[in-house]
Parts: sequence; C-alpha cells; structure tokens
Amino acid sequence: CSCDEGWGYNDCSFKIPRVTDGTHQKRGSLCHFPFDLGGKEYTECTTAPSFTGRPYCAVVGGNLEENKEWDFCAEVGTCPGDPQCSNNGDCFFGECVCQPGFKGVDCSELMDERDVLVKLFRSTNGQSWAESTSWEVGHHCSWYGITCSPSG
Repeated sequence: CSCDEGWGYNDCSFKIPRVTDGTHQKRGSLCHFPFDLGGKEYTECTTAPSFTGRPYCAVVGGNLEENKEWDFCAEVGTCPGDPQCSNNGDCFFGECVCQPGFKGVDCSELMDERDVLVKLFRSTNGQSWAESTSWEVGHHCSWYGITCSPSG
C-alpha cells in the first residue's frame, strides 16, 4: 500500500510536515499551516500569488502580509532541521526517526527520564503488562516498578 504525496504512517493518517528550503528562513524550518494571505486561508504550500511559480509557506501563523515571515517550500519528503533531523536521526519520506535519546519533529531535543520510560512502555505494549498501574499518569517516580533516587 502507498500513501498520497505528503501523507505517511502505515495507515496514511499522518500529514508529513512541510519545511522550508532556506532561501529566506533557516533551511528545514517548519511551515506553519494554516496561514492567511489576501483574505484566503492556505493549508498547504501554495504558488498563488507568486511571481516565480515556486511553492511557498508561512513560518509563523497569522496573516502573511502583516508578519512577512515566509520561505519557499523544500521538496516533499525533506525532513525538518538543518541539517535534516539535526544529525540526530534519519529522514524517511519527510519524517525524522530519531536516534535513541532524542525526540522532537527534528530530533533536536534530548529525551528526559520520563520520555525514555514512556517510549519503553509504548514500544513493548505496556498496556498488556501483568502490572502497569499508573504508568503514564503523574510523576514517573510513582509508576509501578520504578524507583527513583532522592534527587528525582
């Protein structure tokens, strides 16, 4: 099975983010949708109105005529970050798959203890564990089977 351009995941339910090509903003910046231009709302990269015919997007929300923060869209499938995935992950059809210890749409954020435990829980089908009381609820030091040092 294959997804329409710009959509991903196994069931094609995830809209792959579009990013900029670096002409006017930092390369790999996320496009912000929707944005308004000339009284019309845009939810995709657009070429109208454009003198070059190249698709562009806003990088902040709101009215593009007022904030003037825009750039040309990179090719579909280009990942966020500069370099792509911040050199902390691999790019697959516009989606960063982060290396262990990193998170975020561009893999630029370090995972904390809670993030690591949640990833473990979800990737091992934690809901079906014999005991998963309070996992993902409240502070991670209160989750069943987790012992934290006094410093947290």
